[in-house]
Amino acid sequence: FTTGVGFCARRAVMTFGVMDVIYHFLQSRPLSKPLTEISKDEWETMKLKVLSTELDRSEVRERMLEDAIDIVRSAYEEKKTFSYFSANASFTEEPMLILLPMWVVHYRCRRGCFRAAFAGWDGKRVAATEPMSLPHRVKYTLSAIGLTAAASFVGGALYYIILNFSNSASTRSRGKTILFLLALLFAIYTAVLKLGQLAVRGSRTEYSVRLRVKTARGTVLERMG
Repeated sequence: FTTGVGFCARRAVMTFGVMDVIYHFLQSRPLSKPLTEISKDEWETMKLKVLSTELDRSEVRERMLEDAIDIVRSAYEEKKTFSYFSANASFTEEPMLILLPMWVVHYRCRRGCFRAAFAGWDGKRVAATEPMSLPHRVKYTLSAIGLTAAASFVGGALYYIILNFSNSASTRSRGKTILFLLALLFAIYTAVLKLGQLAVRGSRTEYSVRLRVKTARGTVLERMG
């Protein structure tokens, strides 16, 4: 299949919203402005951003091809419908260097600091962190209560096994069971603690554009298949 491929050509760049704005560009395909049409004054204000690309063309080409295959392989591995995988990737046209404007707005709400990323060409919100809503707080609280009940059950089973532990033939198996229950109990209490923190003062990340788009090492595909 043929698909648009985007790649972030900067190493030292923030991660929040970058892949999302690249994907939004691939989806919306806005009209770009060639450098030959930019005035001298405009060029003076943006030349450092254009010329400061940290990856050369050959490295970008190689990584985009490798990442595209990795993304497709990962997608098929999730389906678990094949026993052998072989793929080749090639360019149908030469990659272009495009400067994508992105605005990141920081705001305060309910004594918390959040941020939102917007595409600079059409104002589309591509990623955001938002205050925890009441339904999400209720969901996390109920989940924490349920896990606490499960922890009580596991703790009771663990106490019963330890109380009846004896030097019988099943000592080794009981020891493994005890270790498993201890690990399970630790995992449950860790989850309860995390859910409690989210319910009290958490924030959730909402990707309003890139919902299930596969990415790898700075590469993003426009579509799968």
